[in-house]
Amino acid sequence: MRPILREEIIDIILIAPDRIIYYDFDEKRGNIILKNLEVLKTPIYENGFFLKNNFEKALEEIINKYKIKELGISLHFPNIFFQKVVISRTPDPLNAIKNYLQNYLPINLEKYRIIFKEDIYKISGNFANYNIFLFSKELGEEILDFLFKNDITLYFVSPSFEAILNNFLYEALISFTENYLIFFIDEKLAHIFYLENLKPEKIFFEEVSSETNFDIFIERFINYFLSQEKKFEVLIFSYPEVQIKNYNFVKIDPYEFIGRGNIILLKKIFQDQSFLDFLSLKPRTVYFLNKIKKSLNITTIFIFVVTLISLLSLTYFYFYFSNQEKTLKEEIQKIPKKTNISEIKISLDYLLQLKEKTKEKEKEKKLDILILLLSKGYELENYDFQRREMVFKVRKEKIEDFKKDIQGLNVKEEENDKFFKVTLTF
Repeated sequence: MRPILREEIIDIILIAPDRIIYYDFDEKRGNIILKNLEVLKTPIYENGFFLKNNFEKALEEIINKYKIKELGISLHFPNIFFQKVVISRTPDPLNAIKNYLQNYLPINLEKYRIIFKEDIYKISGNFANYNIFLFSKELGEEILDFLFKNDITLYFVSPSFEAILNNFLYEALISFTENYLIFFIDEKLAHIFYLENLKPEKIFFEEVSSETNFDIFIERFINYFLSQEKKFEVLIFSYPEVQIKNYNFVKIDPYEFIGRGNIILLKKIFQDQSFLDFLSLKPRTVYFLNKIKKSLNITTIFIFVVTLISLLSLTYFYFYFSNQEKTLKEEIQKIPKKTNISEIKISLDYLLQLKEKTKEKEKEKKLDILILLLSKGYELENYDFQRREMVFKVRKEKIEDFKKDIQGLNVKEEENDKFFKVTLTF
């Protein structure tokens, strides 16, 4: 039997300027593997504009085809900005960061959501070092709105460079002892990373095309970092059809590479390790909230079945004791009005039997009251047959009527803002 909170594979979709990719993961011998990926090509982001209709149509097609209910999103877009800032330590870093960026970046900050993380490896007294990411509010709101309308549980929205860097580390393509200038190029987008001690110091996102002169493109960034007296190793990873003459590069399938990086993100969710996420809740928090919700649904069904069985049992005992009452009345009528001494002795024995039957009648009457309460729609909150207690939740305006119905039963009341909790002992 599968445990309710067992780790399950989450579907991941990558959204790129000209395509949506569905990653089909599987589990083999306890490991998550990339089984397959499906590419649905359609223009989604062109010349700085987000094409909402194309996005919704393509995403809906993938969701319906694979019956997706739980999802992680990997964003592969150029309109994500990265910036490192050093500011005075403050209890309100967000406003301090906004003020800093407003003075130094020529963009309208109102159009972007600011995600920031303090670099704990660079602590400098009264100053704090922050990695800042700016993410399009419009794009984020459109994605969230569409997924919520389709009742999709969203675990994370992470930029694709997070998966790329994780896969660099996992496949040991980079080491702690070197500084790197890395180019990761596909048909529409180039990521340029400058890393020191495996930490990103600069990240650039550039739109590219088949007309891009990649030799000049790469040389421009190399010269920029050399002008800052940086020493580094150049690594270039690109899709096979790219035209690069002056530099050695590794041919890769960029989207498969990102898919393998997304496996690392899935493992980090299960191991509660942090990674860059544009949602407010941690992915592991979302994951377990959703699993708990599923388990609660199962528990609700179980409680409903138990309650139904209990009500059927109450109904059975009601009719059983009603029949006993009828029998008791018939027996009482059989007692003769005039008797001799021998008959009196027989009647005394009969009265002892009658006493026991009367006790059963009292139980029946109490059960009759309980059935009456349930039939009148009073809310049964809890019951305990071993302790012979039932707890009703009664609105204040109905409490007087309720008390009239329960005469003869032991009662304990608790009052809150709108309700009385009434415990009956029967």
